Parts: sequence; structure tokens; C-alpha cells
Amino acid sequence: MNHIRLSIKRFLYLFLSILVVLPLIVIGGTSIFISSRVLRREIIESRKREVSFFSDRIEQYLRTPESIVKAMGRMIDTGRLALDSENTGLLIKSFTDSFDIITSVHIVDEEGIVVNLYPDDDLFFKSDISGHDYFRSVDESGTPYWAPSYISEQLDLPVTSFSYPLKGGVISVTLSLEDVTNMISGSDPDKSGVVYYVTDQKGVFIAHTNREKVTMQEYAPAQISYRMGRLPELSETTEYEGKAYNAYYSIVESSGWMVALLQPQSAIDEPVESMALSLLVMTILILGLTVIMSLILQKSLTGPLTALTLSTSEISHGVYSLHLPEARIVELSRLGRSIENMAHDIEDRESELNEASSYLSAVINSLPSILIGIDPELRITRINSRAEDAGAVREKDVLGKALPEFLPRLSREVPRFKRAMAENKMDVKTVETILETGKKIIENISIFPLNAEGLRGAVIRIDDVTEKTMMEEVLIQNEKMLSVGGLAAGMAHEINNPLAGMIQIANVLAGRLGLERKIDANLKAADEAGIDMDGLVRYMERRDIPDMIDNLNKSGRRISSIVSNMLSFVRTGEENVSTHSINEILDKSLELAVTDYNLRKKYDFRQIEIIREYGSNLPPIFCETSKVQQVFFNVLQNGAHAMSMAGIKSPRFIIRTRYEESTSMSVAEIEDNGPGMEESVRKRIFEPFFTTKPVGSGTGLGLSVSYFIITENQKGEMSVESSPGEGARFIIKLPAKR
Repeated sequence: MNHIRLSIKRFLYLFLSILVVLPLIVIGGTSIFISSRVLRREIIESRKREVSFFSDRIEQYLRTPESIVKAMGRMIDTGRLALDSENTGLLIKSFTDSFDIITSVHIVDEEGIVVNLYPDDDLFFKSDISGHDYFRSVDESGTPYWAPSYISEQLDLPVTSFSYPLKGGVISVTLSLEDVTNMISGSDPDKSGVVYYVTDQKGVFIAHTNREKVTMQEYAPAQISYRMGRLPELSETTEYEGKAYNAYYSIVESSGWMVALLQPQSAIDEPVESMALSLLVMTILILGLTVIMSLILQKSLTGPLTALTLSTSEISHGVYSLHLPEARIVELSRLGRSIENMAHDIEDRESELNEASSYLSAVINSLPSILIGIDPELRITRINSRAEDAGAVREKDVLGKALPEFLPRLSREVPRFKRAMAENKMDVKTVETILETGKKIIENISIFPLNAEGLRGAVIRIDDVTEKTMMEEVLIQNEKMLSVGGLAAGMAHEINNPLAGMIQIANVLAGRLGLERKIDANLKAADEAGIDMDGLVRYMERRDIPDMIDNLNKSGRRISSIVSNMLSFVRTGEENVSTHSINEILDKSLELAVTDYNLRKKYDFRQIEIIREYGSNLPPIFCETSKVQQVFFNVLQNGAHAMSMAGIKSPRFIIRTRYEESTSMSVAEIEDNGPGMEESVRKRIFEPFFTTKPVGSGTGLGLSVSYFIITENQKGEMSVESSPGEGARFIIKLPAKR
């Protein structure tokens, strides 16, 4: 079917004049009507906001004395001050002198007798006010009470009182309302005839544009008087002192006062009429111009342009399957085809982008790292699923927020992030963080500035390397321990050789001096030298030489025993699991501990009292001796250090052993009388790298390694019982063979 095609010029000429004039007339009239109503509403809403503003200001003004009185009440109640005490009097005097709004304070006991007041008033002191509303209402309801206002004879100004319940009485303050009066009396600077006033609960003027109505304690007119609990029910206009006004009201919530604003009706009607006239003139002028323009450019584009507009709207909402009707105008028809082709192209490209975005999201979310995209102002642009888990939020809830709001622990890294983006350099840093739960984590926090053209910002990657770092620390510590163990073993072997020679020489010396038995060779040599062997023996006995040689032998044997113990302790990995006596292992650990602390010379382990409460006939335990000895040694070492640091005068270890039938385990208990531990410390005592020692004094690995040896390596149990000031008791259980 062939369509009649027209050019844009002819199409406009035929239809423009019809489609413009009529709507303009309707729009002009509607605009005048709506604008008049909007202006009237705006004037009314402005006055309502003004009343609310005054109400809010008065509310804020009253909050101050209310909070002051409550603070005094809490200080009296929580401080356990007697209502009639001198300290209470000093307290209310201090508050009264500090705040000009408070003119007087008095305290009433539960019988309604005034027992304390400031300033002093001999006539009012000890008077009975139990019949007054401000006492009776608070006493019966237990809630604060705002009393009606009255004119103070001393101040010649309106005042009110506020009462607040105490334990066993009531505190009441008298408040000056001068500021409220001044606030309202000067509130109509342009003399527009607007009347402002504030009334108390009974309708008495507290403040008024005309101050004389306040000092005369007049009541608001009956037709707008305040009725308790609700605003007056008035029509849109009301009459006040013979004139028509629009009335607006608001309630001060804390005191129940009413704030009113009366605006002359003429103040609304005149601006509305003036604006309506102006709009009417403008509408007539525009209509005339439009008629002239319609003769030249007739209105014809509504249909095709509407269709094109709707099609572009549908494209913006994701609808790309368009089929525009054939337009009569050649240019519009071509434009329609172009829009259809554009919609198909957009659909194809959007599909490709969605696939790419989905793939990219899957890749990002599959990474084990926390990834956060930020702009140059450190606002979040994207996060992955690991970041959502870390912040316990969804991505859409944090987009556009500042980075420290999402993860507060990154606040200290902000200068580094800004510097990296400014220099366009990648930056990686390892950071230790203590979480709110008290757990310490170690993270690699990296920032990668975006280098693509047109992109600004960076990507932050956070990797939790706590376990890796701790494992490296443990490996390093183990290497150190192996090195120290090897050194100790080598030194022990080197000591053994001269030690054996020393002991042998001491024995030979004792024999040649004839201390043990008479030897013919000794007698012959003494006779040739002219020496009497019996006299020589008597001389040596008088000089205690036999005892010295004996002590030399004993010391040598003790050194040999210590060296043997050290060799047994450092032979890690050379020993298989076998049965041993738990009592013997404890004794060897004690001997090693004594030697260790003598060498270090920080405190003498020998000064610690050792009480052994060993069980008898205990079955042997299955263990590796050196590892269990290391555990006992660590516990003794930590306990001795804790007692030394705490300055315990009589340090003591009580070591108990017993057999536990229910678990078929032998139990060793090592109890000290040290400073003990807080519960928070006790729970973490076996955590790797946790230590209460000063920096540089401990690695926090001793007890964690001991716990691993007992529970994992030896299949036993290890626990600790402690409380502050009560010492600590470590309980170690090992499998036993009955």
C-alpha cells in the first residue's frame, strides 16, 4: 500500500496551528488556578513552619532546665545524699548560680515538707506544700510535672516551675520565662499585623506580641483557647479583636504549652490576587504570540514524534524489539528506521557486555582474596563476595561509601592508598590487626592503581596470611631450636672428655695420697723422700684435703649427670615412643630447670620451694621422653618467670602425680603461687604467638608448642586453671599402661 509522503515543512503548515492554540488556552487558565492555590498553600505552609520553628525553639529552651533538674535528681539519688543535708544544699546552690534560667530550687520530702531550698527563705522553709499540684501530681504519678505560669513579684516577669521525682521526695525549680517573652514580643519586625503568642496549659499568656497581655496575665480568647491534650478545632479563618485572621497552632511537647500565629486574611489574599492578574496578562500575551507563530509553523509533529519518543523510552528501559509504523514524513520515516537499527545494535552489545560482566564477576568472586574497587576519593565502586563476607554487607549497600566506613581497620592505610594513586605505583604491605573479637590476624594489603585510559581509582587486594606467617615463624623457631640443640649437644660432648679426665685424676690423686688404702708404691716413694705416710694423712685430714677431693668427685659426677640430661633433652627425632615413669621425667625436668636458670642469672630456680606429691605405683606412660620433658620444662620455666616478675617472696611449685581410672591416663599437675591470670588471658594461653611478657622477652610459642606436643603428638590432654592472685595450675594427662 502506497502512503502519501509529505515534507516536514508542509506537514507543519497543515497541523501546527490546530494543536497549539487550544492547549495553550487550557494551560494558561490551569496555570492561573494552580499557581494561585500553590501560592496560597505556600504562604500557609510558611506560617505553619514558622509556628513549628517557634515551638521547636521553646522546646529546646525548656530541654536545658529539664536536663539540669534531672541531672540534679540523679546526683542526689545515686550519690545517696539526704534531701535535707548540707551537701544537697550546696549542690542545688551550685546549679542555681550556674544557670541564669533557674531562679530558685527547693526540695520537698515525701510528706510534702520543704526540707532544702536556695535561695534561703525562712518563711517557705519547713512549710507544707503537700496540697499543691506541682507536688501532688509528681508524688502520685512519679513523673515530671510542668506547672502553670504566673508573674513573679520580684522579677515582674512570667515564671513557671518544673518538678521531678526523687527517691523519697520531689525537687522543684522556678524558671524565668523572660527569653520566651523576648522571643515572641519582637517576632513581627516588618509590622505586617501578624500576632504571635504562647499560652500555658490553662490558656494564660506566657508570651505575646503585645507584652502588656503577658504582664496582665490575660487568657487567650475563648474561641481559640487551648484545651488540654489537643489543638483547638477552628475553621480556616477566625476573628480576633474584630479582624479576620488565619490561625496556626503548635504544641510544645515537654510542657504542653501552645504556640499560636494569627495572620491577617488580607496578607494572603492580596499576593494571590496580584499573582493571578500577572499570570493572566502573561497568558494572553503568549496566546497572541502563539497564534501568530501557528500561522507560520502549524503544529503537525505530535503523532510521529510521540511514537519516536516512546520508542526511545522503551529502549532506555531495555525493550529493543521495536517496529515503528511507517511515518508519512520522509525524514521521520528514516529516523524511525535508524532508531530500530540502533535498538538492535544496542541489544547485541548489551548482551556481549552482560556476558563479559558475568564472566568478570565470576572470576573476581572466585578469588580467595578480598577485592575492593575505589575511586580517587576512596569511595567504594565495587567489592567481591569475599569482601561482602568480611564486612557482613551486600555490595549494593556499600557502593559510594567511604572505604573506612566499610572496613574501619583500613583507616590507617588511607595515606598509603592516596600516595600510591598519586604516584601511580603498586604498593604492598603486611599489616597486623587485632579484631573486635580479640583475635590477631596478619594481612597483605596491596593497592593497584588503575592505568587504563579514562579510568581513575585503584583496586585493593587483602590476603589473610596469618597461618602462613605463623607457620614461617614456627619453622624459623624450630630451626633456631635445632641449631641451639645441636650446639648444646656438641658442647656437651666437648665437656665430657675433659670432665672424664678430671674425675679420673681426682680418683688417682686420692689413691696416691693414701686416702683410701695403703699402697706399697706410695710407701716406697714416701720412704725415699723421707716422708711419713701416716703423718701426711694426718696433715691432709687436718687441712680437709680428703673432703675437697671427695667434693671434686661429686661435682664432676653432677656435671656429668647434667650433661647427660642435656643430651637426652636435645635428641629430638631420635627417640621412639616407649614406656617411662612420669615421676622420673618430672625429676629430670626439675634438674634441667635448675641448671637453665643458674646459667641465665636472671633469677635462681633453686630459691623456689619444690613440693613433690607424687603418687605411688603409677603405671608407666607411653611417650617420647625428650618431648614430654620439654613440655614440663616450658611449664616450669614460665611459672618461675611469672613468680619472679610478680615479686613473689616465697615462690613455690607443688607437683602432683596420680592415675585417672576414667581416662586410663597418668596425670601431672604443676601448681605455682604466682600472680595468676585473667579469664581472657587463660582462654588464649595456648594460642601461637600469644604472650603476656614484654616485647623482646618471649615469642609466645612455648606453651602453644607444648600444647601441640601433648594433644597431637602424645595423644594426651593439657589444660590450665587460674584466676587473678590465686596462682596457676597446669594439668597434663598422658596415656598410661596399667
